[in-house]
Amino acid sequence: MNPLVNINSLISSDRSGAKPTDRITRPTRAEMEEAVRTLIRGTGDDPDREGLVETPARVARAYREWFAGYDEDPDELLQRTFEEVAGYDEMVLLRDIHFVSHCEHHMAPIVGASAYRLSAARSGCGNLEVGSCR
Repeated sequence: MNPLVNINSLISSDRSGAKPTDRITRPTRAEMEEAVRTLIRGTGDDPDREGLVETPARVARAYREWFAGYDEDPDELLQRTFEEVAGYDEMVLLRDIHFVSHCEHHMAPIVGASAYRLSAARSGCGNLEVGSCR
């Protein structure tokens, strides 16, 4: 049983199997920045104020980076395994794995630590770091 699940396969409501990111037209950078300007005005502040004038561009870049994982396939990242495992049959526990995610309902950050148990005989632990550090 594979404990890793591609979340896109779970949330797709399209029977063709298309990932949600394949069905969504992403806004342009300018549209994202205008949305941030709207949010700033919604808080009662002036997006043209000196301290905020570059904020829409910074927020748009940050969100593109934070949500870049939607374009990645965890199965592809974790395909590497080791075949030379003679004498290794114990479990490996990776603890205190730092992660940053977002609540989809509030778009608020979630920061924490997790643990992952895997068979030392099959999995390449280095791939977990690649997947969790992007």
